[in-house]
Amino acid sequence: MGFYGRGAGTVFDPALTAAQILALQCLFYLFLGAFSAMSDLIFNAAISVDQVFEWSVVSFGTASGRAIISASLINSSILAVALVFIVHRAKSVLDFTATIYFLHFLMCLLFSGFPSNWLWWLLQLVCFGIQTLLGEYLCVRREIREMPIIGATTIV
Repeated sequence: MGFYGRGAGTVFDPALTAAQILALQCLFYLFLGAFSAMSDLIFNAAISVDQVFEWSVVSFGTASGRAIISASLINSSILAVALVFIVHRAKSVLDFTATIYFLHFLMCLLFSGFPSNWLWWLLQLVCFGIQTLLGEYLCVRREIREMPIIGATTIV
């Protein structure tokens, strides 16, 4: 049953929505941290939590900058898949993705101040687009797949 609950799509359930946001935000930072660590090993960069929350780290000129760029792009693709299992509905993907990236912006704001690096903003916009478009595509595919009808017979 997952996060659907009773009457999914017809009744607003704030507790369900909060649980979905919390689950997605946790997965966002879990995967971003894991992919950052793996990218650090590939690009031979120092592993640091600054890569996740420090906007000034994002750069093509440094190993840690390239590591966080690649980790962020991979993370947005993986979270698009997570949206299918947690949110289920294509029409909700944009809302949940916007919430994830807004909360990430707030965390970066608290950790390192207002982001003034244009590459950080571009990276967030690209990742937001990837996660939204891929998430909606995957959710639509899940929604339109054939549903078996119990007791129906096939007429040839």
